[in-house]
Formats: sequence, C-alpha cells, structure tokens
Amino acid sequence: MNNLIFVDHTSKLGGGELALSRYLIWQDKACTADLIVFEDGELADIARTSPDVTVHIIKAKNKLQRVVELSLLLQRLEGLVVANSLSSLIHLSLVPQVTGRLVYYLRHEAFTPDTSAKKKIFMKNFVFPSCIGFLANSRYTLDTLELSRFIQRGKVVYTVSGTQSSDNAQRIEPILDKLRILSLSRLTPWKGVHYIIEAVNEYNRSNPSLPATLTVAGGALFGEEEYEASLKLQGENDESVTFVGNIRDIDPVLQSHDILISASTKPEPFGQVLVQGQSAGLMTIATNQGGAKEIVASGETGILVEPASSQELVSALQWIAENPRQVQNVREKGKISSQKFNDEKTLLMLEKALLEFM
Repeated sequence: MNNLIFVDHTSKLGGGELALSRYLIWQDKACTADLIVFEDGELADIARTSPDVTVHIIKAKNKLQRVVELSLLLQRLEGLVVANSLSSLIHLSLVPQVTGRLVYYLRHEAFTPDTSAKKKIFMKNFVFPSCIGFLANSRYTLDTLELSRFIQRGKVVYTVSGTQSSDNAQRIEPILDKLRILSLSRLTPWKGVHYIIEAVNEYNRSNPSLPATLTVAGGALFGEEEYEASLKLQGENDESVTFVGNIRDIDPVLQSHDILISASTKPEPFGQVLVQGQSAGLMTIATNQGGAKEIVASGETGILVEPASSQELVSALQWIAENPRQVQNVREKGKISSQKFNDEKTLLMLEKALLEFM
C-alpha cells in the first residue's frame, strides 16, 4: 500500500488543516498516511481517529532543531512527502531526506504584490526547486508561482470543503420576511467583515419592509483580537448584527440563512466557504478576484462585487430583495454548480494527483 507523509506547522484548524483532516479520516483512501506536525492539537487529534494514520509531533522549539528532528524522522519513513503549509515547506527544503519526493500544496499565493524581492529570490532559487511538484487549490493560486518550470509541475486540486453530494437533495426555501445574511470567516481586516456590517446597516435604512439580519461567525486568530473588538464595537448598538464566534458544525448555521457574503479585500486563493454556501443553497456573494471567480459565475450561480465597497454589497442586497424569482433560480444553479467541488470528487482528485507524483 502506498504511503503519504503530510507535514504541517500547526494543529490549529485553519482552512488547509480542515481540508487535510477530511482526507486523513476518509475511509476509502487508497494510501496509508503519516502526519507530522510541529505542535499537538485538533488536527493531530482528528488524525488519531483514523486507523490508517500515524501521528508524529515535532517537539523542537526552534527552526534548526526542528530540521534536525525532521531529518531523523524522515530517515525511517517511506513515501511521498507533502508540505501542507509554507512554514513546513521551508523547513522541509532544508532536509536532505526529502530529495526527489517533496510536493507542496499551495493553499495561498506563492507571491503577492507585497512579497519582497529577497523572499522571491529565496523561494524561486532554493525552496521551490526542492519540490518535484505542486498542488494548488485553484488555477489562480497555481499561476502565482510565476515561473513556467514550476507551473508546469503543478496540478489544480480544489480544496476538500466538507460538502457532500447528498446536500443537493435538500429543498431551497424562498426568502420571506427578511434577508438572513451570514458572514463565515476568520476575523481579520482583509476578510472585509466591516464592509458587510456597513452594508447591512445602510441597506436596512432604506428597506424597512424587508429588513436584513447579519450573523458573524468566526473568531480572531494570530493576534487579531483588536480587529474582532472593533467589529463588535461597530455592531454593538445594532440589533440586526449577532456575533456567534467560532463554529465547528457549520451545517445548522448555513441552513438557517439565505445569503452568504464573503467580502475579502484581497484575492481568496480558493474560498471553500463559497462552496459550502452554494451547496447549502444560499445566495453567495463574493468579491470579483482570485479563486472566487472559479466558483461563482456572477448572475448565474451567485454575485461577484468589487472589493472594499459596502455600496457594492448594498446594491447586491437590494437586487436580491427586488428579484425573488431570479434569486431562487441563481440559488438553484449555484447548488448544482457546487457539486463539482463536493468531497466525493475532490478527495478522489487529491489522491489521484498525489499518486501520480509517486
């Protein structure tokens, strides 16, 4: 049986870690797996529930010691090595035991306009050449590798988003007495949640007959509590805005809303929350950039708006309020479209791509 070795710097359940966890506990996978993480936590705990997965915790606390510990561990583990995060990739690029068997799963852009020249040189000339191939969570993400010699070694493997083919059978309830809006994201400035709150406030001032409510699901990570506090201050006197924090089981909250808004001001590498929203039959609104353009066809399966504009969101909400029949049609088409990203397809896509690198 083939073996895969996944390496991640964290056990906290970010998007990439959630997606990986879904593969690790997939009962139909054709491979055994080792999971190496630099800390114990939720990802490691989920992986331990699978009889086909062995979990290894790197105990070293600085980079040099972690590289040494990784080297010793990988001397005795066989199989393709998959870096599931940038930090883990940089560590692995220093480990000679991965030569000829390292693949990087890009879940974020390889380079952005903010990437320094020094970092680009380091990544292009040392880190990325250590990889025999790349997986990318969208075509947009793959193209950020910039150099054709890297892009040609890549495969687009959409994120395993936690949606099932059976989700398509559920009936989409029409919007009735109010617009029930959901924001489902990490609370960080570039996710643009403040624009959603502004838009809901402005929409409600002009549309008292069909008011909007907003549920903000998600919390701050990585020291971004100040932004979370600013959002709560922004919505503290507004009864239409509710903060519910991080949610592990998102299905009930998806089923109790009509509209999902992702207002990211920077391109989303993929946008698995958009797939989750469409799969649940929500009218899905996203910004017109990045991986969202591969998920949402504006006016057909959702709505794309320009980023960093509460007025664009207000216009979208007003269109939804005024066009109930078209909205129902878009929601139905979005639900059908989301099936190309369901777990049944993306799990097989992921495993097939990895086996081709072996």
